[in-house]
Amino acid sequence: MAKNQAKPAKTLTTKAKSAASDILRTKVASGKYWWQVTPFGQYVNFWKNYTNFKDKATRGDYWWYVLADFVLRLVIWIFTIVWVVLYPLASIIPNISIIQRRLNDAKFNTGLYWGVVAGGLVLGAIMIGIGFANGLGLAMHYKSYAMLGSGAIIPAGFGGLILVAVVIFHVIVMCQPSKK
Repeated sequence: MAKNQAKPAKTLTTKAKSAASDILRTKVASGKYWWQVTPFGQYVNFWKNYTNFKDKATRGDYWWYVLADFVLRLVIWIFTIVWVVLYPLASIIPNISIIQRRLNDAKFNTGLYWGVVAGGLVLGAIMIGIGFANGLGLAMHYKSYAMLGSGAIIPAGFGGLILVAVVIFHVIVMCQPSKK
């Protein structure tokens, strides 16, 4: 090979791998690897040392962990909001659609089903609302939140039973066999 010719690609790849390996093995002033002092590295170290009560933690150790923990909790919170709020809203129409198709397959009276479900949900919600309003009214009147439960138990409990009955009705109807 002549002196001015480029080296084969295999040599360049080997050098790139060696450089990457050298970077990963580079230590910072604290004696740790550079990736251990990043927020993620500190978070991993936090979990590795969760039973270590004797050694010391630098300010960097603490604050990098706090930053990583905050970011992780923020991501989890956003995911939870999407899952708990947006997904149910987005799936209302598909849920109604599959329930209606199941009713059609079982040849169940759809008017009866939707009347019982809608009526039960509305009546249960009203009863729970009345119970909490009664409890809150008593608490405000007597200026004691200890009274909050006394006026709320019967109507709210009755409303809860109505909602449970609606769920049981729904499960029974959805378990009906297909009819031709």
